[in-house]
Amino acid sequence: HWGLALLPHLKDEAQRARAYELWATSAQDQDGVIGLARLDRLPRDLQEHQARRHLHRVVALTPRTLQRIPYAQYLPWEEAKSALQTLLGHPEGSMRGAVLGVLLRVPGRRLDQPALVDQALELVQFRKNEQDPVRLAMVSALASWPKEAWRKTHTVAIERIIRAGLDASDLSHATALQLERLLIRTFRLDP
Repeated sequence: HWGLALLPHLKDEAQRARAYELWATSAQDQDGVIGLARLDRLPRDLQEHQARRHLHRVVALTPRTLQRIPYAQYLPWEEAKSALQTLLGHPEGSMRGAVLGVLLRVPGRRLDQPALVDQALELVQFRKNEQDPVRLAMVSALASWPKEAWRKTHTVAIERIIRAGLDASDLSHATALQLERLLIRTFRLDP
């Protein structure tokens, strides 16, 4: 499994496919799971392949929803949204928060698709009345995006998200800290 660092440097597709197959087999644990930290270092196409495998074919993860859903962050926005759709309406706030947190990490991983940021901000604004654990997960995901994801046009949406959080009667200290973190990360947009 030490060959992970070499995968991006292989130009020949056949060699790359063979090396990836060998790496993927050796990187799996006894349940067929490859850790998220290892997937972070793969090229995007291979991340997507492994995400689909973990979401749909790794049997050991089927009953362990909270361990399975983070793999959706490696998928394209619409595919991730589709894979998580049934859980977005889950009655437990902690589950909704986990799902929304994963979904909202997708735009931060796909800076080549700036329209995803707008869609994600609309989703957060639409869910402005969520309970605090869900709000915490959403704002934490937004605050984790690279600074390059943010544009000056996003300041209005950020203001609305922060205002909705501050107006919430159940605002926790942790969520307030994440709102502050989001504000500081985007402050350069509109000093």
